[in-house]
Amino acid sequence: MSFEKIASKCEILVRIYQLLDFEDQLRLACVTETSKEVYENHIWKEKYASLAIFYHNALGYVVTNESGVKRRHLTTSQFNEFEEFYGHEVLELTIENCYLEMEICSEEKIEEHINMKKFPNITKLHVKDMIVNSEFLGYLAEICPHLEHLTLDQCVECEREACSVTAIWDVESFLRMKHLKALEINFQIWQFSIDYFKLLEIIENSKLLYLKLDAEVKPQTLGMESDKSIATRRTSHMKGLSVKTSFPSFLDLFQNLSCLKLHILEPVHQDILDAVVLNYSNLEIFEITKTTFRTLNFPLPPKAKELRLIECKNLNFANLRQIMAHPSIIKLISRNTIYDGSCEDNFHIPPQLESLEMDCNYMGGKSLFDIANGNGKLKELIWYHPTFCRANPNFPNACPKLNFTNNSLDDPMGLLSLSRLKVLEKLAIPHPLEHLNWSYILELLKHHPSLTGFTIQNGCGHLSPQQPPSTEVAQRGFPTNIKELSLPLDIFELALDFWLDLFNCNENLTSLCCSFSMCDFDYDRLLKKLMEHESFPKDLKTIDIFGYEIECRDLRKHFSATIKKLNRSNCEDAFRILLCKTDTKSSPKCHVLGAHL
Repeated sequence: MSFEKIASKCEILVRIYQLLDFEDQLRLACVTETSKEVYENHIWKEKYASLAIFYHNALGYVVTNESGVKRRHLTTSQFNEFEEFYGHEVLELTIENCYLEMEICSEEKIEEHINMKKFPNITKLHVKDMIVNSEFLGYLAEICPHLEHLTLDQCVECEREACSVTAIWDVESFLRMKHLKALEINFQIWQFSIDYFKLLEIIENSKLLYLKLDAEVKPQTLGMESDKSIATRRTSHMKGLSVKTSFPSFLDLFQNLSCLKLHILEPVHQDILDAVVLNYSNLEIFEITKTTFRTLNFPLPPKAKELRLIECKNLNFANLRQIMAHPSIIKLISRNTIYDGSCEDNFHIPPQLESLEMDCNYMGGKSLFDIANGNGKLKELIWYHPTFCRANPNFPNACPKLNFTNNSLDDPMGLLSLSRLKVLEKLAIPHPLEHLNWSYILELLKHHPSLTGFTIQNGCGHLSPQQPPSTEVAQRGFPTNIKELSLPLDIFELALDFWLDLFNCNENLTSLCCSFSMCDFDYDRLLKKLMEHESFPKDLKTIDIFGYEIECRDLRKHFSATIKKLNRSNCEDAFRILLCKTDTKSSPKCHVLGAHL
């Protein structure tokens, strides 16, 4: 067969596909290898090794792949064909009931809406807000024999009048999953507990390496804490554990952990921290959440690299100094954690620290660190402190390797200081307050030598800058190094002329995102203004709204109908309007989800 005939045959098939709806396209793609090849190379190029399914009983199904590119809204019959065609290639599957309509828990059973037999090769499954019972878990073990990672998020066994989680702890169901290595069970609304010996049965009789339970581990009987048989047992294969407990002595069993996350319900005394150091010689990541301390010292295991203190109480600055002085710690997260006492004037960030997140609202309002003294390795900084800049004028000279900073400040870092951060690539600043004027934003966009990603965060109710950029600047635009720009709705609208000019003047500025929240739900007024604007890019064929890729031509012709459909079809996980010049896969910063309604 000649090349011309092959080309002609391909063109004919492409034309036939263009005349069909999505459901019939999938049916045709299953007929021959040639029809499948034409479909995958010319009609719908997305791959679904990782698939997310959003389900709602009125909406139907919304599907997207691992990068969120090309979201699609499918009817039940379309979804059935989608399962048939793509099911075998899916390795990671997420299923979420995205609208609960103020119900306490879901009444939607997975098996009534999704045929799990169509996904036999999945190794990772994440289920959210759906009914999960022992029958389903047993069924899952049978039809998905390669499952290695299972996450159950807000899933319960639910009847119309009552909810329970007894099925979640059905040990036999989990033990039948022969290749299961990671199990994660999360509850945010309810408080549940699991008997210690049931937990131990799962761990000792499975191949689990990582376990996260958002439930309290309790002893079966009073006095069990001193049971000598516990001390003789070892579960050496476990690498990661995350639990709530008021019974921490059972932690002696997990000596090979590299990751430990604890929510200890009773106050933590010195003996518990000493036991962690003694038993966990391989521990690298240590997280403690919502815990009150009754301790003088804060020792850490010898190999600890990362410490996270989330919503903890009764620590002091001496503890913080001890933590930072640990020679192997390179990352510290201290979020909503209170430190008692006063901070010494010579308190420094140690030279080995590479990543730091601090919330200084809980530190007595002090300027905590003289950052300019001695840290040359800091690469990542998320810092919340109102007097950061005034206290640290030499900060850029001390942190030459910093490539990300997030300043939630009343007094933003000075332009001169920012310009001296020679490898700074990404910057996020809070929603501007009154005194943050446009000249600051414009100078940052215009002159920073290395900055490629700039975000102004959402801030419902905050005041916007009083004056937009000058008419002269807005008309001519200017060169910038920025590649990805994300703005809140009010600031985007306030200087719409300028942002569009900037987008048009810079080929390298590939992503312009307007983000908003549920309290900004007059977005359609801005959208209409945007589409009718004389500076809207003429060569932009599609625009991303709520993660759906919309044809600009169709949006202009059928604006009201499209908005109505968008409002009905949005999954409330991507409040944004996104203009993107290139393949959205190159824009991870905005988590682009372009798609079809």
